[in-house]
Amino acid sequence: MENQHAELIQKEDGIDIKKYLLKFLKNWYWFVITISIAYSLAYFVNRYSVPIYQISSSIMVREKGSVQGSAENLLQDLGFYRRMRQKKDVENEIGLLKSYSLVARALENLNFSVTYMGVGDIKESELYGDNIPFKVRFDTSHAQLIGIPFYVVILSSERYSLFIDDESKLDTVLQFGDIFENKSSRFSLHLNKKNFNAEFPNGNYDKGFYFFLNNENALVNQYRNKISIEPLGEKSTFLVLRSTGTIPEKEADFLNELSNAYIDAELEEKNMASINTIKFIDNQLEGIIDSLKIAEGNLESFRLSNQAIIDISSEGKMLIEKMDKLQNEESVLKMRKKYFEYLSEYLSEKRNDYNNVIAPSSIGVEDPLLNSLIAQLSQLYNEKGVVSYSVNDNSPSVNLINVKIENVMKSLRENLDNIIKTNAISLEDIELRITEVQKEINKLPATERSLINIRRKFEINDQIYTFLLQKRAEAGISLASNVADNKIIDRASPSNAVVIGPNKSRNTSMALLIGFLIPAAIILLRDFLNNKIVEKKDISNNTRIPILSSIGHVENKDNIPVINNPKAFVAESFRTLRTNIQFYLPDKEDKIISVTSTISGEGKTFIACNIASILAMAGKKTLLVGLDLRKPTIHKHFDIDNSKGISTYLINKTEYKDIIINAELQNLFIIPSGPIPPNPSELIESDKMIDFVSKIKEEFDYIIFDTPPVALVTDALLIGKYSSITLFVVRQDYTRKGMLSVIDEIYHKKILRPVSIIVNDVHQVHEGYYSYGYGYGYGYGYGYGYGDTDSNGRKSSTINQFFKFGK
Repeated sequence: MENQHAELIQKEDGIDIKKYLLKFLKNWYWFVITISIAYSLAYFVNRYSVPIYQISSSIMVREKGSVQGSAENLLQDLGFYRRMRQKKDVENEIGLLKSYSLVARALENLNFSVTYMGVGDIKESELYGDNIPFKVRFDTSHAQLIGIPFYVVILSSERYSLFIDDESKLDTVLQFGDIFENKSSRFSLHLNKKNFNAEFPNGNYDKGFYFFLNNENALVNQYRNKISIEPLGEKSTFLVLRSTGTIPEKEADFLNELSNAYIDAELEEKNMASINTIKFIDNQLEGIIDSLKIAEGNLESFRLSNQAIIDISSEGKMLIEKMDKLQNEESVLKMRKKYFEYLSEYLSEKRNDYNNVIAPSSIGVEDPLLNSLIAQLSQLYNEKGVVSYSVNDNSPSVNLINVKIENVMKSLRENLDNIIKTNAISLEDIELRITEVQKEINKLPATERSLINIRRKFEINDQIYTFLLQKRAEAGISLASNVADNKIIDRASPSNAVVIGPNKSRNTSMALLIGFLIPAAIILLRDFLNNKIVEKKDISNNTRIPILSSIGHVENKDNIPVINNPKAFVAESFRTLRTNIQFYLPDKEDKIISVTSTISGEGKTFIACNIASILAMAGKKTLLVGLDLRKPTIHKHFDIDNSKGISTYLINKTEYKDIIINAELQNLFIIPSGPIPPNPSELIESDKMIDFVSKIKEEFDYIIFDTPPVALVTDALLIGKYSSITLFVVRQDYTRKGMLSVIDEIYHKKILRPVSIIVNDVHQVHEGYYSYGYGYGYGYGYGYGYGDTDSNGRKSSTINQFFKFGK
């Protein structure tokens, strides 16, 4: 038998797929219920969810040039370097497009500060554009509630009711156009009459609305997070912008405005130098215009006071030409000096933005090195600003740019100091030469000398004025001719919107899958966490005690089915058990069979009564003795008197012949337990018990002892010394696996005589459950129990059936 049991153990390695399939089939109604519920939820989601649209647009990013004279410029023709720089430019532009400042600028231009919602019977939907029946105008100088909904119900084309969902819970009726004001809000509502007539053609004002003022910071971050920007390909500078939302028109407007803001920001950056140049020249012109007016007035006054025509001598004309030339040079040097002072002050302020610095060439400073250094510095700061959108200030790329800026700044300061010194020397030399010429002019006649000085001042201011106007015009032309390097290729259009949610087919598929997985997971989880005996391997993995037979589950309340329903399958399983017992106890001297269990409720009394009955039906004179003196139940199964029995016999209150009851079944005799004694163990160990066993062994072919559970009291162990075999009853889905260790310990320590296991209340019918015996058993799915009843015979409720789910 040990070898046969070992073979059974080997057959159970691995996962029993057939077992779980049968469990799934048994619980088919739960699968139907969960799948139906999941499918209904998916249908509801698909039917009433607000559609989510995806809108896209595209921008072409042109490759940025390298800094003139840098090492990068020398390597720019290398293909690998160009690809790396192109990738970096694309990443920088993506960071710029998703920057807080640019998104905030786009949202400010769109005026997305207020969100309007329409309230339906089942769902709420956002309103936008012409679909909004009214517009709210907030007073920006007044405090406003942020994120608090203002509920509006249109009563007519002139009136509406307003409810504020804040601590005030204000509910009032107002006129459209009237200003509403309290301590936390001030605004007015204005009806969109065109939309109003379309929404309420018959005057049925049954729709509700609400609006709320968005938090600016939260709104900007919301749009920054939901916008997606990717290059069209790995080597492409073609950027695709995508945004998702419930209103395609709104998302299209946002993407288009973001693209416009991106192009405008680039143009503004390119135009800033020209704008600053114009401002600088305008400041210089203000002073020159005043000087020119004074010089012109002096010349006019001189001519009026000297009516005679004054001829300038040839010597005077020569001196005027020389003075004009020198003073023109002086004017240029002074203009350069003012620019150098401006540039030196700009550098000393340690600004982080050199895009706005005035280029030297724009005011006539033609110094190639100075122009190159300022251009390099401006481009490096521009590059740093773009990179900072996508990385932090301590990143290697930013640190590398900072090193380049320091080097260029150092060179620029050295060059500027040298230029300032050179310009000062030139200016000092010009002033000395002008002084010498002025001495020669002073030798001329007074009237001629005065005319020369007045004309000289007028012409100098006029020449400077003309020069500045020329440079201003050049700056204006440069400003007007600037175009953006980047270009909008495709604008976002609502007609090209793609619905991305809800994904109806995916939702339905997921619902069906989840509806199947939930009950399947419950079944598997219950099986994994179940610490009770369910299948054959639960016994084989915990003990090597042989299994004598299995008894199936019965659906009706029948304590002795072998008598009441002898043709039932469960009666056949007891006949098989009888055969197994006869093979197991071939010696006629082996007559006593003890039936016990580990705990109460496993069906030992049911098994004992039916074993006794089936042996009696085979013509064997059989005695059933109720030795469970602590909780006697045999008398209930046979409906006999329990006022006297083995307990009264052992205390000498009753004679031997008086305790034996002849059952209705031929050859079956019963000794009930009798009244519960205070000392059951002492009675079982008494000499009277020994005499009792001797008597019954001589008189009966088989004796069945119904004994107490071994895990609760020691009575069964005391009775075991009289027994030829001890049958331990375990019950499917009731006996805990850990209780098998108690039986296994008794078996290995040989505390009792040969021990076997009977599996009771088997529900399942397939390999892996108890559809076997000692080479014979059946396990037809009938046997112990009371159908769908509890231990007291009450009908199980639907809730109880629910908790049996998965078994």
